[in-house]
Amino acid sequence: MSKIELNQVSFRYRDEQEDSLREISASMETGSCWCVSGPNGCGKTTLFRILAGLEFPTSGTYRFNGEEITAQKMKKNEFAWDFHRRVGYLFQDSDAQLFCSSVEEEIAFGMEQLGFSEAEVRGKTDEYLELFHLTGIRKKAPFHISGGEKKRTALAAILVTDPEVLILDEPYNNLDEEMQAWLLEFLEKLKSPDRLILFADHHRNSASALADRFLFMNRHHRVEEEQSKHSAGEKS
Repeated sequence: MSKIELNQVSFRYRDEQEDSLREISASMETGSCWCVSGPNGCGKTTLFRILAGLEFPTSGTYRFNGEEITAQKMKKNEFAWDFHRRVGYLFQDSDAQLFCSSVEEEIAFGMEQLGFSEAEVRGKTDEYLELFHLTGIRKKAPFHISGGEKKRTALAAILVTDPEVLILDEPYNNLDEEMQAWLLEFLEKLKSPDRLILFADHHRNSASALADRFLFMNRHHRVEEEQSKHSAGEKS
């Protein structure tokens, strides 16, 4: 079981005058699917970057499975390797996430870094190329493909390693309606007692189709309210 605990987490980017997050507290664990929503600029992406170990609280604590996640610990290769094996993060902007010379290399990269066997890498790369409708562009460089294809490539590269925690920042961006419906169905199948899913979504209707818990953030960079699907449905 994986568990995330945020205790009074605040964050301020260097040279900024105001906090991007203010005193965020929440507890999330495997077996649940959370939608984090709120207006643009409320801090959703900053929160996700902290949860993915890319930024660290200015104050307060972030604990993953009881272990505080700090910049010092993430500099230790073994600790960082174990953390990233368990936590997968989809950037809002796929261009910032893709860097290999071909689509198939993007999908294989994470498995190679995590020590999958050569046979596993080949087999699962082929499987996920087909699953995400990318087989026809497997040899193309990511900067030569469409926005939707980039999003699918980034998703495949994350999901192929089967992380316990999935953090998805605006996963439906740049996908057409057909692919959005496919992704919703795919993510629904990924929900299990052994996985924690967090995603950002501006649209409450589509979010309600997937999430069973909701974290609403306001324009003051604070958590406004936390709800289950049942209580959210009663409110609406």
